Amino acid sequence: MKINLLHARIKIPLIIIILCLLFSAHIKAADDVPMLAELTDLQADLEYAQQEQIPLMLFFHASYCGFCIKANEDYLEPMSQEDGNQGEFIIRRIGVDFNDELLDAHGETTRARTFARDLGVQIVPNVIMFGPDGEQLGKSIVGINVEEFYYHYLQRAVRTAKSCIENPDQNRCAEHAGQNLYDL
Repeated sequence: MKINLLHARIKIPLIIIILCLLFSAHIKAADDVPMLAELTDLQADLEYAQQEQIPLMLFFHASYCGFCIKANEDYLEPMSQEDGNQGEFIIRRIGVDFNDELLDAHGETTRARTFARDLGVQIVPNVIMFGPDGEQLGKSIVGINVEEFYYHYLQRAVRTAKSCIENPDQNRCAEHAGQNLYDL
């Protein structure tokens, strides 16, 4: 009887330690991926979106664009800090006038300006939602038409994208389907 009790005393703490290590590894992986950042590695961001089954928001902006600065500071940054949004989607910013290098969905080097052009971005600010498979989900949000509603438009875009990931057969997902990041 003493032997079985000794095994039980060893097994339970060992199982707890293993579970804690596995859980902390998952948390660390999520912490390594910021919710809001400049786009540098689309392939890695899509892999993370696939792993977590969450949408990817691409925000195209320019340094000379006052509305872009306002959209980033007044809407995207606060949105990224809301507790309810953590782990629900990721936001990547692309400066179309900086022409920085980034890795595309295939891990190939491209320029921000070329990437934006390939996606048909002609006006900034421009927000496009993508699913973990790289498929565009919903309509792009181009410009800031009515500032009072912009946050609502962003929230609706996220909700639509999440809904399309969970249930891709919905009519509203198919009617707004656009480009695929893997086709660029």
